[in-house]
Amino acid sequence: RESNVIDLTQRPFPEPVMETLASVQEFEKTPLSEQFPFTNSYELIMHAAKEFNDDAALEFLLQGLPEEPAQTTSFTELGAQTTRAANFLHSLGITAGDSVSIVLPVLPQTHFAIWGAQAAGISNPINPLLETEHMAEIISAANSKVVICLGQSPAADIWEKTLAAAEQVESVDHVVAVNVAGMCDPSATLPAGSSLTLHDFDKAIAGMNAQALDSGRQFTSGEIAAYFHTGGTQRNDVAAMRSNVDTLDDFKVSVLLVQIAYFQDWSVCHVTLWRVGSKMERRMTAKLGVMQCGKRRNLSEPVR
Repeated sequence: RESNVIDLTQRPFPEPVMETLASVQEFEKTPLSEQFPFTNSYELIMHAAKEFNDDAALEFLLQGLPEEPAQTTSFTELGAQTTRAANFLHSLGITAGDSVSIVLPVLPQTHFAIWGAQAAGISNPINPLLETEHMAEIISAANSKVVICLGQSPAADIWEKTLAAAEQVESVDHVVAVNVAGMCDPSATLPAGSSLTLHDFDKAIAGMNAQALDSGRQFTSGEIAAYFHTGGTQRNDVAAMRSNVDTLDDFKVSVLLVQIAYFQDWSVCHVTLWRVGSKMERRMTAKLGVMQCGKRRNLSEPVR
């Protein structure tokens, strides 16, 4: 039996992979605290922005058509947009202990919103296929002050359901609409008599500081980073709380999985962003600097 379980000829670049006991032992010579010196997702994203600059971090296809041009987000832009989103949420009063509910399909803005919410406070991604009553229960359980959702669109009823849910939750003060060009109606308004304040996500973050967090937040590993609902489309969800250290532990596991089994130039992320498990899979993708689309990084080298 051959000791190498991976066909090395299938790798696009001659980088080490942990396919043997010797390579695992070599990897383990560097403590995890040195391999992964981050305490939160924001530091990790900003490190990737400095490390990989204008390389492609995300490539998004709205319709998934064969000849459709991809919308590319560089590592620099990912860091900047995450920072802008965090500073916008901070301007709305979000602090470390406050929650932001996010009801979005998979979009580039979904990444900015989730990671920006974690940088400002706590993210609470919600399945956009849920019905209004169920959404309201989750938003209420998270005690969210801000809800970010897809703008009004003939392609989905997310806007209508989310607005109705937000109106039922006393803690919610702001609704932020992500208006995708060609898909949403940016002129949509709140119902008459609504006490909520409406914002346009892209317009709101455009004027924000992209260089650093206005809050000056100092992260601690034990702070809650995210609330997840675990029931999918079922009722009686259990709230899963993920701390900063939990988030980074997921990342570490994903890096090890990538070291062992990653063969391709690209990582296709087909899962939703509101699931706990999805966050771990996403950490195997470009956005956090583990890999970038089209290239592979040597993960056995300590982070500089």
